[in-house]
Amino acid sequence: MSLLRASFRVAAGVTLPGEGALQIAVEVVAPENPKPLALVCLPGGGMNRRYFDLQAPGDDSYSFAAQMAARGFISVLIDHLGVGESSRPKDSYALTAELLTRANTHATDVVLSNIRNGYAINTLTPIPKVTSVGVGHSMGAMLSILQQAEASQHRGIAVLGFSTRGLPEYLMGEARELAKDPVAARREVVRL
Repeated sequence: MSLLRASFRVAAGVTLPGEGALQIAVEVVAPENPKPLALVCLPGGGMNRRYFDLQAPGDDSYSFAAQMAARGFISVLIDHLGVGESSRPKDSYALTAELLTRANTHATDVVLSNIRNGYAINTLTPIPKVTSVGVGHSMGAMLSILQQAEASQHRGIAVLGFSTRGLPEYLMGEARELAKDPVAARREVVRL
């Protein structure tokens, strides 16, 4: 099967002090005649968008994007700010979950608009009624949940390998006490 692909960068839609225009790297992978559904894929911590498009010599069965294209779906693979080919701000601690959520929400809006208008891949015809499902692995799953809570962009979400269980047991001292107060914890997370 022939896959259509396009890699590009879009404005992140967020700013940070002392930084220029921040951009998010995106890859769109689609079959020639896709269904009007895009899977917006966010990778886990320390990973980039290639997690969803693993390449083994002579074997595309490891690629989530290729497997989904074989089933008629478009995959939108996103590098979070600070990861892969996206902008890497000097202060990585400024990349809070809230900022990443806003940036990924903006990038998703731009890419879905491009798909609807036929600008995502040169040979892909416009798909005016395309909708999306958020797909996230680990940290990407958490960010997919936050994105859906913030913007309700997707018809549904698939959270893979994510749990909120376990973290408090590994915190020490002041961090453990702050975990009981989410508002205070958000204020102090960078300092800690």
